[in-house]
Amino acid sequence: PDAEVRSQILSTARRLPRDQALPLVTEILARDIDAGDAFIPMMAWFILESHCKSSATEVTAIFEKRSDLWARAIVRTHITPRLMRRFAAAGTRMDLLRAARLLSLAPTPEDKTALMEGFGQAFQGRALPPLPPELAEEMAKLGKGSLLLRLRQKDAAALAEAVTLLSNPKAPAPERLQLARIFGEIQHPPARNALLAIAKDASAPADLANASLGSLTLYDDPSIGSGITAALPGLPRDRWDAALALLASRPASALALVSAVGSSAIPRDAISGDLLVRLRQHEGLQEKLAVLFPVKTPAARESFRPRIEEVKRILTAAPGDPYAGEATYMERCAACHQLFHKGGNIGPNLTSYQREDLGTMLISIVDPNAEIREGYGNHTVTTKDGRVLGGFLADQDSNVIVLRGFDGNDTTVPREQISESKAAGLSLMPEGLLDQLADKQLQDLFAYLRISQPISK
Repeated sequence: PDAEVRSQILSTARRLPRDQALPLVTEILARDIDAGDAFIPMMAWFILESHCKSSATEVTAIFEKRSDLWARAIVRTHITPRLMRRFAAAGTRMDLLRAARLLSLAPTPEDKTALMEGFGQAFQGRALPPLPPELAEEMAKLGKGSLLLRLRQKDAAALAEAVTLLSNPKAPAPERLQLARIFGEIQHPPARNALLAIAKDASAPADLANASLGSLTLYDDPSIGSGITAALPGLPRDRWDAALALLASRPASALALVSAVGSSAIPRDAISGDLLVRLRQHEGLQEKLAVLFPVKTPAARESFRPRIEEVKRILTAAPGDPYAGEATYMERCAACHQLFHKGGNIGPNLTSYQREDLGTMLISIVDPNAEIREGYGNHTVTTKDGRVLGGFLADQDSNVIVLRGFDGNDTTVPREQISESKAAGLSLMPEGLLDQLADKQLQDLFAYLRISQPISK
C-alpha cells in the first residue's frame, strides 16, 4: 500500500487496544520505505509512547521478539532513541531497568550509540541519579562513551580528564565540541578558563567557539563579561550572535555590553530585537536603552512599507539568476533556514513555504515581526540565579526546556532553576537582512528562493 494507506492504518491503530495496536505498528516499522516520511515515523512513535506507561514490558518485548527491526533506519533514527529517552526521563527503577534491557538487546555499536543519544537527551541540564547496577554495567561496556556518563555523575577523575581534553587543541574536534557543550549543563569551575580561552581565540573552530560561548552563560564570573566585551570587536562575525547572547544573559555583562554600544566600540545595529528584549529585563539599563534604542510604535512599523515596495519594484524590473542567488542565500539565510537539502534548522523550513507569493515573502523578510510563524517566536527565560536567556522553544519535557538561539546553540534549562518563562512576541529573525544588497543581488536571491526544485551548478 502507499503512504496514505499506511498513515490510515496508524491512525486506526491509535484508537485500538494494545494487543491490536502494537502488531500493526510493528509491521509498519519493518519497512524502511517510510524512514524519510514527514509523518509516519512520528505517528508510529506516538502509538508506542502511549502504551509505555501501562504496557512498557510489551513495548520493549517488540525489539526482543523482532530482532530484525534493529536494522531498520526508521527504528534506529526515530524510534529506539526516543524509547530510551522516555524510559530514562521517567527515571523510576523499573524504567531504568528497561533502558538497560534495550541496551543489552541492541545488536550493533551503531544501535547502542543511537540509544545513548536518547539517554543523554533525557538528562540534558541535569546530573545523573544513581543507576541500577544492570544499567551501569551495560553502559560500562561502551568504553569511550563512559566518559560522558561519568561526567554526568560528576566523577572527579572524569571531570579532570574532560578539562584536559577540552584545553588540548590537538584533541579530536568532535570530542572537544561535545565537552564544551556538556560543561554548559554541568557547572564545573575549572572548565571556565578552558571555555573562556576558546571563546576568545579568533582562530578556534567556529562551532567550538560558539558552543563555549553558550556554555559560559552558566558561570557567574564578572571577568567573563569584561573579557568577551573587550575581545568581541576582534572576533569573526560568525561568533557575534553567541557572544552577544552571553553578554546579555547576566546584569554585569549586560551593562558592559550596553556601555560598549554607547561608546561605539560595538555597533548599534549588532543588537537585534530579541537581544533587546533580554537586555530590558535587567534592572538599571532601561534609561540607557531608551536613548540608544527608542521603542518602535505601531506608526513606526509602517516605515517598512516603502522598503517593501522598493524591493518589489527591483524584483519586477528584471529576472534574476538562481545560480548566482545561491551564494547570497548561503550567506544571508542558510544559517537558519533550509531550502530543499541546504541550510540549517533554526528557523522554519522554506521548502514547503509559499515562495511564489512575493508579497507575503517580502513582508516576512523585511518586517519579520509582522507575523511570526507558530513555534518560532522568541521566548525569554529568567533563572533564579539572575540569567536572562532567549530563543525559541526547541524542546521541552517535565524536567527541562531547551532554547535554540539565533546562533544555533541549544541552551538546556532545568525547570527547577526557572523563575519566569514567557513568550516575547518577537521573531528571532533580525530586521535589515536585505540591506546592503545591490539590485542584482536581490533579483538573484529571490530567483533562488523561488526555485521549484533543487539546483546545482
